[in-house]
This record gives sequence, C-alpha cells and structure tokens, in this order.
Amino acid sequence: MAEKLKVSRELAWALKDLFARKKDDYSYDEILKLHYEALKGERWKGETWEHLNKLSMAEMAQAMFIGYEIEETPEEQFIKWYKDFCPAIPGDAICLEVIHKTIEILGIKIKGFNE
Repeated sequence: MAEKLKVSRELAWALKDLFARKKDDYSYDEILKLHYEALKGERWKGETWEHLNKLSMAEMAQAMFIGYEIEETPEEQFIKWYKDFCPAIPGDAICLEVIHKTIEILGIKIKGFNE
C-alpha cells in the first residue's frame, strides 16, 4: 500500500488550503493542471501557496489521492524518543546525564526538554 506524503508544516497548510477550495473552486483535474502549469514556470504565488512549488507532479498526486502528513522536525523526533526511552531505564541516571550533557555541549535548545 502506498504511503502518505511527508511534508513540512508550511506545505501541509498550503495543501489543506488548496484542497479545501477543491470543493468549491477546483476539481482534482484542475488542481493537477494548475500544478503542471506551475512546474512549467507559472509558479504558485502567495505566502501560503508558494510552498506548493516544492512538489513534483507525482508528489501532488500522492498528496491528493493517498494523503499527506506533517513530517516531525528533528527536535520533535528527539522529544518523542526521549519520552519513550527514559521511562524504560528508571534509575539509569548516568545515561540520562550523558543525554543532557551532549545536548548542552552541542548547544542545542529543544522546547520541552532543556528550554
């Protein structure tokens, strides 16, 4: 089974806005025609829709017919891993200290972790 397209938050907003207009303004065929024209040089315009220029025809079709989901940022992936990992090793203070110190040394600030 084909997978949903992973996209940035900005691209997800653009797709959501575009597909919401599908019901009233555009059919799927019209959206694909507009995207084809954008790839040939017409370009999607506007603060929201300009992100659509990053998609190939195949990716636009995948987002349309299979769906899309927001790709987690590296920070979000870390927090998810950290929350899953830490309860699995209660009392392993050395391991947790290494994680904290590594993040500190690298100068990385992660909301929900050390910020």
